[in-house]
Amino acid sequence: MWKNFLMFLTLLYAVVAFAAVDVNTANEAELDSVKGIGPAISKRVIDERKKGNFKDWNDLKARVNGFGDKTSAKFSEAGLTVNGAPFGDKKASNSAATPAAPASAASKPVATASKAEDKKPAAKADDKKASAPVAPASKAEDKKAAKADKTASADDALVKSKGCLACHAVDKKVVGPSYKDVAKKYAGDKKAADMLATKIIKGGSGTWGPTPMPPNNVTEAEAKKLTAWVLSQK
Repeated sequence: MWKNFLMFLTLLYAVVAFAAVDVNTANEAELDSVKGIGPAISKRVIDERKKGNFKDWNDLKARVNGFGDKTSAKFSEAGLTVNGAPFGDKKASNSAATPAAPASAASKPVATASKAEDKKPAAKADDKKASAPVAPASKAEDKKAAKADKTASADDALVKSKGCLACHAVDKKVVGPSYKDVAKKYAGDKKAADMLATKIIKGGSGTWGPTPMPPNNVTEAEAKKLTAWVLSQK
């Protein structure tokens, strides 16, 4: 009986540990495994993390496009953490808060009762200003992040549905070149988007070696979306 209980606890711990994916330690594949996070968002997280680890969820939302309040909550439910903390963890937010005012402030003389009463109306006015909602800005940011996340997810789904990953990968050569190599080769080339869209539709050969790329059953609009996604993999 006791052995069975210990085995259950061990299994439970392993499942919890496996489910948690922290943005400061996970690789691109682990981030991509979190529901809702595709290769595009994973790449943005990895690139931004090179500048320094994320302090908390607010820092992550400020630095990486695709993370708003709603999307952060969704990714957190799927197992994503920042420094081991889920989204909305008050304890983690308090630990990252700014320190209290220096002790020297306490040495100032206490105001008399009359002066304190005189200052009450001004203090109330300041409180009202401080408590004024900033909903329009936050809503706009959430909508922008949600739109970017929706677009990135749709493009990721299009790449997978058209079988592109059978011959290519984001960061390594398979049959054809990696998408990062393609983006690097055509960086700054204004004509590259139309040229690559045509190649996706009609196929081509010679640019990356003797192996030809066959034509693909995609519309012109789909080819342009695929091209934009490829060129964004920097």
